[in-house]
Amino acid sequence: MVNKGPLYILVGYTIWGLLPIFWKLLEAVDSMYVLGARILWSVVLMAVILTVQRKGKLVREAGRRELPQMALAGVFVCINWGAYIWAVTHGRVLDASLAYYMNPLMVIALGFFLFKEKLTPRKALTISSSSP
Repeated sequence: MVNKGPLYILVGYTIWGLLPIFWKLLEAVDSMYVLGARILWSVVLMAVILTVQRKGKLVREAGRRELPQMALAGVFVCINWGAYIWAVTHGRVLDASLAYYMNPLMVIALGFFLFKEKLTPRKALTISSSSP
């Protein structure tokens, strides 16, 4: 069996690297309109995927605790997408790139200081190896 992981990584980073060009082409379109379209098409795509994989039951069975958590996660993703689209269409690509670089480091710091998570040697190695 061939390991397809490196190929998926290459494709993902290529798409991610070219995405600012696409957003820049939409510079004349309002960022909130682009964000709304992205949300709409994400919902449609996920509905198709869940239907094809017959996993819609997972969403219906989500309990009272999971639904608000999923909604909050959706709000955060929406803010993230909106800020990124706005930054690229307003000539702030380097700022957006720096924010995406710093984001995982901030999440780790929040987990460590706010939620008292343990930083195991393996996790520390992962953090140090992801830095340039």
